[in-house]
Amino acid sequence: MKKLVLILVLSSCLWACQQNPQVDNISLSYDKVESIEIGLKAENQYNHSQIQLIDSCTVIALDRNFQKLDIISLCDSSFKQSVIFADDGPNRVYPVSSFYYHTADSIFLYSSDASTFQLINSQSEILNKWRLDDNKYPKGISDSIIGSDNYFYPLSITSSGMFYYPFIYDANKGELLIQVIPNSELIGFGDRKTIYNAPIIGNLKLETGFFENFQGRWPELFKRNETPNNPFVHLCFNQKNADVILTYFNSDLVFSTEKNRFFNARSNFFKEKYTLFSIAEGTEYTTEQELEAYHQDEGYTNLVYDHYKKLYYRVAKHHLERGHRMESNWSIIVFNEEFEILGEVLMLKATYNYLQILPTAKGLLISKENPYSPTNKEKEYAFDLIEINL
Repeated sequence: MKKLVLILVLSSCLWACQQNPQVDNISLSYDKVESIEIGLKAENQYNHSQIQLIDSCTVIALDRNFQKLDIISLCDSSFKQSVIFADDGPNRVYPVSSFYYHTADSIFLYSSDASTFQLINSQSEILNKWRLDDNKYPKGISDSIIGSDNYFYPLSITSSGMFYYPFIYDANKGELLIQVIPNSELIGFGDRKTIYNAPIIGNLKLETGFFENFQGRWPELFKRNETPNNPFVHLCFNQKNADVILTYFNSDLVFSTEKNRFFNARSNFFKEKYTLFSIAEGTEYTTEQELEAYHQDEGYTNLVYDHYKKLYYRVAKHHLERGHRMESNWSIIVFNEEFEILGEVLMLKATYNYLQILPTAKGLLISKENPYSPTNKEKEYAFDLIEINL
């Protein structure tokens, strides 16, 4: 009997180790190459939820509060201009939740409220739009989704310090790639069963205005009776091979659509400190419980592809006992295009905005617009340019 118990214990330990493998990422360091501080004038009101590089000197930033795009010069250290969205008339722009800048005459906007993509130029003139109503899966897909009523809706939202789920533009294929969420006939948190069994990305063909492909899947962690509650996924795009990499908030795995498989990219600092929620049909939780998990759980909050160095940077937000998620310790896991982890670097706590990281030829440009930073200066818009030592 004792021998049987010992075998069961060893088997249990082996299973646990396989499910939660210990990692020993090489500890990396980084150097601050440059600090960029842009003095603000009284008229420079902003609350940026998403930023993108236009060129080596210029950042464009979405301000959802004031419904505009701000163009900022890093080289001149100045706010250059704003693209103001019209709220009525022939160039009316729906409330924007995320954007993608391709060229000055090709800026894509997405409104989660209106479920619409709009194409504008730098004068905020509407050039085209795609209204996404009554989206239905092909029959072969909807039949395989638990609790599906066949319909889905696209989701892309950015919010300063909170949500960062942008969409992608694939210029080579003329497609917009966005996360799609299935409608569910299941009650309460039972709808997570529907979400976690559905494909994650929809490819919208701009020429036809229809979703013509669906990609991505959820790790097995999300298929259990008790799972993490974060049905949103960050998309990262490697233009060279059209590979979309998915990073999940509560999973050590990332998913490559091009290779159609998962890869482990676990943080040294994670200890399975995340909240599990029952997804039995009819189960309900309060908004406070959901937000507490969102702020305090350890989780992977961003994934950035550096086409200069052909590297990926996965942001790991560490467990927080209390407070806002932007106050957490955090680190960056570095891996290459073969998904080999090169190391992990611990970053300064509550100094940077880890949702706003831009690769440049000289290093990583990281926003210091973190309202929870004790060193944040209200009269300056600031970045640090860093170089991770590999």
